[in-house]
Amino acid sequence: MRGSKKLIILEITRLSLLSMAEVVDAITYYGYVETYRRMRGLSSLKEKKNVLRELALALKSGEQAEKENRANIYQLTSKLKREGLIKVSKNKLQLTRKGEHKRREFETTLERYPAYPAQEAGETIIVCFDIPESIKSHRAWLRAALRNLKMDMHQKSLWIGRTSLPEKFIEDMNKRGIVKYVDIFSVSRGGTLKKMARS
Repeated sequence: MRGSKKLIILEITRLSLLSMAEVVDAITYYGYVETYRRMRGLSSLKEKKNVLRELALALKSGEQAEKENRANIYQLTSKLKREGLIKVSKNKLQLTRKGEHKRREFETTLERYPAYPAQEAGETIIVCFDIPESIKSHRAWLRAALRNLKMDMHQKSLWIGRTSLPEKFIEDMNKRGIVKYVDIFSVSRGGTLKKMARS
């Protein structure tokens, strides 16, 4: 999703009063989408501090996943400051009015192109669908969601991967009224018919 990293930093800034160092640590460890998800789910400052404490302990014990490059995150956050989207007040990052406008664009973008956490499944998952042309925007949404879940497109309406499909993804499909057009299968043994006939 183009520009998503910038926009996720804006959303994290809105959701929590963190310093630039804390934002960089969190994104370096959890990744952009997971940091956003964690901050979005927390309502109180105490909960946010607990997440940061957990993060600090993990970093000290050498469990850092290094999902993202620290220097790149600093560079991107500094760029957002130069663009006037965020500012530093009392050592904490805050959104500017211009940044809030960009953040609203981000919410719309997330709804159009959802990012769910991708977790590996123990088997192959096949998703096939036949969504009518009259609701093609939902079809585009579903393809974007499957792509973000690290599924591979074999045909435009046939996707295969080894990713567990999150409950939220199923709920969102249900809200859009497209569940009846989608079939999901799990396969324990895969390959072409020729390969399977030989075994």
